[in-house]
Amino acid sequence: MIRVTMRRTYQVRDGEGRLKANHQRIDNSDGTKDVWWEMPDGTKGLNGTPLADLPLYGSERVHHWNTDEPVVVVEGEKAAQALLEAGFNALGTVTGAGATPGPEALKVLHGFDVVLWADNDDPGRSHMERVAKEADGVANTVALFTWHGAPEKGDAADHPAVQSQDPELLDRLLQDLMEAPKWQGVTLSQAPNSYVTLVTPIRFSEMAPPGPREYLVEGLVPKDHATTLFGDGASAKSILALSAGTAIAGGADSWMGRKVQNCPVIYCDFELDADEQCRRAYQVAQGVNLDKPPHNLLYVSGLGRSAREVLMGCLEVCITEGVELFIIDSLGIALEGDAVEASDVIRFHNKYLDPFRAEGITLLVIDHQGKTQAGERYQGKRTFGSVYKEHLSRSVIQVEPGDRGKGLLTATLRQTKHNFGPKAEPFGAKLTFTDEMITVVQHSLDATELAQEHTLNAGDRVMLALKDDPAFPADISERAEMQHGTVKNALTDLRKRELVEYTGEVEPHTKAKEVRLTEDGCAVMGVTNVYRDGDTVTPDASADAQELLWPYHEEECLCEECASRWPRGEE
Repeated sequence: MIRVTMRRTYQVRDGEGRLKANHQRIDNSDGTKDVWWEMPDGTKGLNGTPLADLPLYGSERVHHWNTDEPVVVVEGEKAAQALLEAGFNALGTVTGAGATPGPEALKVLHGFDVVLWADNDDPGRSHMERVAKEADGVANTVALFTWHGAPEKGDAADHPAVQSQDPELLDRLLQDLMEAPKWQGVTLSQAPNSYVTLVTPIRFSEMAPPGPREYLVEGLVPKDHATTLFGDGASAKSILALSAGTAIAGGADSWMGRKVQNCPVIYCDFELDADEQCRRAYQVAQGVNLDKPPHNLLYVSGLGRSAREVLMGCLEVCITEGVELFIIDSLGIALEGDAVEASDVIRFHNKYLDPFRAEGITLLVIDHQGKTQAGERYQGKRTFGSVYKEHLSRSVIQVEPGDRGKGLLTATLRQTKHNFGPKAEPFGAKLTFTDEMITVVQHSLDATELAQEHTLNAGDRVMLALKDDPAFPADISERAEMQHGTVKNALTDLRKRELVEYTGEVEPHTKAKEVRLTEDGCAVMGVTNVYRDGDTVTPDASADAQELLWPYHEEECLCEECASRWPRGEE
């Protein structure tokens, strides 16, 4: 005998709290259910009202919710009510899986980050795909949550956390909902009688070949991706970013000797106030002979405001104003989480930065690095906190301050990561400061400075150390700040490639041989005045054979041969 196990009336109200319809539901002991609609006056049916025009279940609650918290949208009132009773902000579609809520019903999602939770069956997934398509552009963000352990046809009401009301399980569920992947605009299948899954693959062979890779700053800032610019305090990284933004927004052909692509720019500032940044913007503009900052250089102050409010507002402005470069100063303050925790960094990128990239907006993220401790090299420092700060950027540039004087600062910029090509050679910047202007110009690094750059390989550093004059291996080690063994290995390789050669000079105490660049080596290094004080010495076969033994010995090897070839006293 079939018994009624539960009878419930779900009142469907609009955002103003007005009752639009009652949805009656009876659950039977055999697992079946009976549902029907009634008008507010008790009349059965909807009197011709389309299901798509009915509000989402729970719409009357929305005006009480904080926009910093996600809104979960599920299929049906039962699942929505279960989430509401568990403490979530939840709404339910009332159309059934075969239909889709209309624009009027979805207006309540405006300003919220929405997570769609489909029933675990093909009709349910197809339903939420259609809801995602309609909600995109209404909600701040739209994500699709998948409960991988769901039973067949299971929904949110069946989840263990919801059923048990266990606080720890509910916290974990909330975390999973917040980390759900963003909807990517999947096109629904048009095949007859087929349902759509949440993953729709695209064949590479059916995609149009992409054009050349584009950069907003040649070789440094790849278009449509994130670039990180980091350094210690007072390294002028913010002024360098503002200078680049001024060039890009102001129609310049280049910045620091590199071609730029012009476009509108937003400088989003979480550190200084508007007056100070405006002063800097005018000083930088005067430094490039502009009367005032470019019209297409926009400014937003995030001082004292939540990152969510500022960044989502900036995204909207970027879209309406055609902004293609968004500068954030700085990530550490905007993050509003623990910079050391990978989950906080990843969540911030997914929630707040990825939407910019989805709209074709390039990101230049200014960040800080950890304090340099005694014995540490500045070059060895990374951004402060989780490695994912750099993992999630496609280009990473470190700024190291150099010489300082009255109204003067030099800095070295080194690209420590570049996913799309070889890393740029380190280059210098010279900044001058007066009350009226700030100038930022390219500053050439000399061979000795370049030889000390760890972003270059050992061979390049050795050749840079030889660029001005010949040297013995010990001198090269000192100039390039490299281990003796590393220098010897590099010289062996460079001689095989005929880029360096012996000069014939021998150090009398250590028997070390002086080396210099060959003509090919000079050509590679751009040396035009080739030095030649004596005849080139071509090493004999025995010397070559002896040199080739070195790579197979440890750097501190004390064997007789190594001791004779590289005496300890030389160190």
